[in-house]
Amino acid sequence: MDFFGAQDRARRQTRVFGLLFSLAIILVIQMMNLLVIVIHYLIKVNVSGSVPGGFTQFLQWDQYLIVACLVTGFIALFGYLGIEQLFGGGDAVARLFGANLIARGTTDKQERLATQIVTEIAIAAGAPVPQLFLLKEPAINSFAAGWDSSDAVITLTTGALTHLDRYELQAMVAHEFCHILNGDMRLNQTMAGLLQGLFIIKEWSSKILERGGRHRSGKSSGYFYLTLFGFLTLGSFGYFLGRWIKSLLTRQQEYHADAAAVQYTRNPEAVIGMLQKLGVNYIHSRMLGSRYEQFDHAFVGIPGNKTFISSHPPVEARIMRINPGWNIEFLPMDIERIDAAPVMRRQEEKKKQLVWTMIGLGVTESILTSAIPAFDKQIFDPEFGHRLPDTLLPLTMSSVSSEATILALLLASNKSAEQSHLKQLKPILDNGMYQKTLEILPAVKILDPRQRIPLIETCIPALKEMTKPQYLEFKIWIMTLFNADFKMDHDEFVVSRFVIARLDRFHNISKRPQKILNLVGDVRAEYELILSLIAYTEHNDSMAQQAFDAGKKAIAAYSLKLIPRNMVFLKQVNTALDKLYALTPSLRKRLLQAAATTVVLDGKITLKGFELLRTVAASLEVPMPPMIPVSGRRN
Repeated sequence: MDFFGAQDRARRQTRVFGLLFSLAIILVIQMMNLLVIVIHYLIKVNVSGSVPGGFTQFLQWDQYLIVACLVTGFIALFGYLGIEQLFGGGDAVARLFGANLIARGTTDKQERLATQIVTEIAIAAGAPVPQLFLLKEPAINSFAAGWDSSDAVITLTTGALTHLDRYELQAMVAHEFCHILNGDMRLNQTMAGLLQGLFIIKEWSSKILERGGRHRSGKSSGYFYLTLFGFLTLGSFGYFLGRWIKSLLTRQQEYHADAAAVQYTRNPEAVIGMLQKLGVNYIHSRMLGSRYEQFDHAFVGIPGNKTFISSHPPVEARIMRINPGWNIEFLPMDIERIDAAPVMRRQEEKKKQLVWTMIGLGVTESILTSAIPAFDKQIFDPEFGHRLPDTLLPLTMSSVSSEATILALLLASNKSAEQSHLKQLKPILDNGMYQKTLEILPAVKILDPRQRIPLIETCIPALKEMTKPQYLEFKIWIMTLFNADFKMDHDEFVVSRFVIARLDRFHNISKRPQKILNLVGDVRAEYELILSLIAYTEHNDSMAQQAFDAGKKAIAAYSLKLIPRNMVFLKQVNTALDKLYALTPSLRKRLLQAAATTVVLDGKITLKGFELLRTVAASLEVPMPPMIPVSGRRN
């Protein structure tokens, strides 16, 4: 699965949506002008009996411009209001539809299984662990929402947890991860908001027709219904255009996500089993409420009625894309009972396996490129890091214990300064947090250093449960440790990028880029700084220049120059990564290609080199597969 190509495709689709949406507004303006002319003409005929000059006298440019401004303003206003509902990211969308956050420490067996699956897949992909929400609907369905992977959420219905087995639930979650990593969510949310401007006319006209004209009579009633019929026709026309735009842009998304789910899980039977349980014509994915229509294109199955302009392709076609020879069966299920046991026959299940195969993402293509010298491919670890020690997993289940775990990681990273750092922390921490940190510290000290990043990633969802004021207080604690010795070392840098940068974006503290960078020349200094840091971290001085040259050669950026070691500072790297976040997917790919080539020049990778590569990938919101640092090699 070409991750970078998928993101480029999503960006192109967003531009296509803009063009189609503009075309729809123009057509609605034409329809509205025609409607105004016809109503004006009919009223004139009814009042005076004849109209000298005929129908054409009502074709006036000033009237056309007024109508065009009113229609454009109306659609823009309600489109903005629709987008505003979704400004809060995935969390806001999930709560808008009545979903509730599944706490990391949930005791419910099904919810714990879903949480475990989401965490496994995220760590295997080297992607942020999204928050998980539960929508109390008996239908089998799910959706992913958010503006980017840092604020993404996955929402599962109660029916999905009840009726899908572990492998089918993995397939559903993998399907949603594809939408997260491929950039589909931003397009989906943009469409959900802006298209409200086209849908609102039909909605209002229908409500007025149902309630407003009940007690009207006489000639005024005739004018009222004539006008209302015209607006209902206009609304239906806008509604059709909106639905058509959705179907045109989102059907291929579903095919791509299904294919990615097969690639990620290496279990096509589970993906097909999940699709079959949606039922013929999606009868088992149909939701009870009507409020989901605004966002129906983001669900794995159609939450409403199936039509010829549905946002999803037929479920039969989706199954045949996976396996053309599959014997499709749609067996009955008691979908109304959310506590019912699964009753659908399953194919013979494969041996239990971890869902690690997101290594197939495009980021791996950039690392396993022919431009990189041959090295031991076992550098990629398909299973390591997915399961943390049993003693540490409970620490990631609540925001309080996750905060203490992050503080313990920072303390353990610098054993010589541990006691002095504790003295600085004690006055600013409440006694409970201080004691919790001391309690966790011994377990963190014996943690395999290669599992530090997976542990941080697993803590992130619980940390997102903090309120903004709580997070700002937590950030002060972290910054106190950073500034304790007036310098930022490698360990502090890694934690800051994985915790602070990610949570800053989640709480909208760090600003999103206003300008997209699409030229290497715009970020030449930043490219040089990142590659220089990696070259010096992974290799000694005699090999640093050679590694840097290999990195720039891999992307044909021959003008880049190695920065002297004494001019490379981690605080500058922080600023550089913030700027590089505005890169297009193709430029992110080139940077990661160069970084990966620089790291593995000798076919090996140290722990620090591995963590830097993961940190760069995380800062760019690019998934990065697990890798095995060479034991005994630390810089």
